[in-house]
Amino acid sequence: MNEKYLALVLEILRVHCRIEGPVEPTARLREDLGLDSVGILTLMVELENALQKTIQENPENPPETVETAGSFSRGTWLVS
Repeated sequence: MNEKYLALVLEILRVHCRIEGPVEPTARLREDLGLDSVGILTLMVELENALQKTIQENPENPPETVETAGSFSRGTWLVS
């Protein structure tokens, strides 16, 4: 697990998506954190901006590979 990515995701969830309280890496974005499509889009855009990289995700059916907060810690979804 890449702690750098996870810490960034947690910060974005708190600041930009207004998620309060502790967030576990296993927290599901929709079901547990209550993010709607706008919240998920906000998370993705803020991550791209912070990392200056593109997130590779299917725009027709997001999120597939980033279902949980901890999914971001692998970094496999980044394209330089």
